[in-house]
Amino acid sequence: MSHFSFTQRNGCSEILELLDISNLLALNDTVASKINAWTKHEAIRVILDHSQSAEELLKRRKVLRKSILKYLTEHGVTVSTSAGKQELIDDALQYWSKLDCNGKQLAAERQLPVQGRKQTEGMVQKSVKDAAKKKLTSPGPIITETRESGKTRQTEEQEKKEEEQAKKSDEQRGRQTDEPILKQPHCQMKMKMNIHVNVTPCLQPPQVVTVGGSKRGNMGKQFCQWFFQLLNSQNPSFGRQAEAWGPQHFWDDATLHLTHWVKETQTERHQSSAKVSLRLLSLAKDEQLLFNPNVSHSGMKCATSPHGVVAIAVAGTVHKDGQCLGTFEQVFGLIRSGVCGNNWKIRFVKLQVKSFTGQQQNVQPSVSVQMPELQAYLNELIALLK
Repeated sequence: MSHFSFTQRNGCSEILELLDISNLLALNDTVASKINAWTKHEAIRVILDHSQSAEELLKRRKVLRKSILKYLTEHGVTVSTSAGKQELIDDALQYWSKLDCNGKQLAAERQLPVQGRKQTEGMVQKSVKDAAKKKLTSPGPIITETRESGKTRQTEEQEKKEEEQAKKSDEQRGRQTDEPILKQPHCQMKMKMNIHVNVTPCLQPPQVVTVGGSKRGNMGKQFCQWFFQLLNSQNPSFGRQAEAWGPQHFWDDATLHLTHWVKETQTERHQSSAKVSLRLLSLAKDEQLLFNPNVSHSGMKCATSPHGVVAIAVAGTVHKDGQCLGTFEQVFGLIRSGVCGNNWKIRFVKLQVKSFTGQQQNVQPSVSVQMPELQAYLNELIALLK
């Protein structure tokens, strides 16, 4: 059972948001290996629910020092940039402790005026009742009052009116303070992409087709159009409503090998339909990338087998914010699913992404995978069925 204060849980959640998806999934496996998370926010919730404390969570190897440092800096906490991870953890815990103390003090201060107001109102009501009793029991008509006593009563009534007016004005100010928040419009930022993405509508996964001849190319083209339209629709800048992305398009034991070159080569490996789906989703939704496949003869190759397996290789360009950032090459291994209306589900994905260098932007991306290599991928899929 986790032991977080409200402030600690919010702070840890912000730090986890700063982690990349691969570290987040690895942390989810370490903390709660038997629970699959379907989204990034769900992974964060599972990690927090299954961590013992804020300090125990922050000490995890996958919670990076730079993420804690960035969180503290953004929240105005003065720290040394050369401080070690444990020192930053101590600073974060101390910062959250101060926030908790300030919150309790503020709540107490807010409670005092309310209690004082109740006491004042009780005293006023008591004085009014006492005055009423005196009025009933006092002998002689009111006209016999002296000028001084009349002024005293008049002063009491005036004070009572002023208190009631002050109370009403306080209530009105309270309502006026709340109104702008309730009426504040919700603004959405809309992004437009000025690029042509080579994807045409294809609403369902490709159906079973007869293999051999030119229909291999049709199968590959049909799948690529369906897959990249589905993935790109998860990016808000694509300009289309997000379609039903999820683990249902992958086999339960699906694998993803992701290699990306920017300044240095980085490789990731993910296994299970949930993790593969979540990592690919983050490319479009979180990293805001758009994939433009080259479905011409030079940009795509397809190998099929009568055993109900297909291997597809496709190349294309990667875009973000209207700019072409680099190229990608992707290999899919598909196995026919007789349960899902004889559609195809993805068994493995191998994705390589490279950033442009120099004059490479003018080069049309083409598939480097040759047919013998694609046939080897096909044989791997056939072996899985045995």
